[in-house]
Amino acid sequence: MDGFIKDESGSAVIELIMVMVFIIFFGLSSIALMQSGAGAQQRIIDNKKNQADARIAVSYVNARVRMNDAIGRIEIARLERTGSNGILIRHRTTAADFDRWIYFEDGNLLEALTNPGEQPEFILSTVVAAVHNFEAAYDADRSLITINVEYKYDNEIQTIVTTIGLRSDRAESAIIVN
Repeated sequence: MDGFIKDESGSAVIELIMVMVFIIFFGLSSIALMQSGAGAQQRIIDNKKNQADARIAVSYVNARVRMNDAIGRIEIARLERTGSNGILIRHRTTAADFDRWIYFEDGNLLEALTNPGEQPEFILSTVVAAVHNFEAAYDADRSLITINVEYKYDNEIQTIVTTIGLRSDRAESAIIVN
């Protein structure tokens, strides 16, 4: 009868080790899946933030240009420090004279108020939005300012291009009859 009873003391240890291996395997798989999901979520958040910042930049420039669309107030001017173009808006009133610059530097669309004729300083500028690149150009024939705002989306550069028609340039040639 003793021959029929098997010694199973070693198989319990093997079963315990196998269960522990399976638990560790499923635990590590779960952790890897959670990390992958968290990374995907962070990429989505970053993409949406970059896209929102680019839209904010376009909207901000559009609003500033339209608010100041008057003869001789808006100009596309070159920044001496960076060599890129910025938007220069001249404010000349009896109370105060100053220039408002909207320009790109170090990954940010910036705004700076300066004395007339001065270039903006980075340290005295306010960040409007973080963007990959910003370019402004003026088409005198059509009285248009073209704005290009670049941002990263899924590690690719995307561009928002918008044009702003200046009413003030067309008004110079209009004849007003009283």
